[in-house]
Amino acid sequence: SVQQGYGVGAPYQLIVIEGAVQQIPPIILDQLAEGGRLLAVENVAVRPGARAGLGKALLVAKKGGKLFRR
Repeated sequence: SVQQGYGVGAPYQLIVIEGAVQQIPPIILDQLAEGGRLLAVENVAVRPGARAGLGKALLVAKKGGKLFRR
């Protein structure tokens, strides 16, 4: 499940979430290795309260124990 990730082989250098998510679960970010990257598409609501909207590509990198989003 995307909510739990897959901790068995963690930490990972690359995580790709297929399909759009409302937000990236913190447990998945915890499974990212130092120097690793995560690629996902986050849903961006077109209007307040909308359930569906546009997708925004997101790249997260972990450096120095911090997460950087682009």
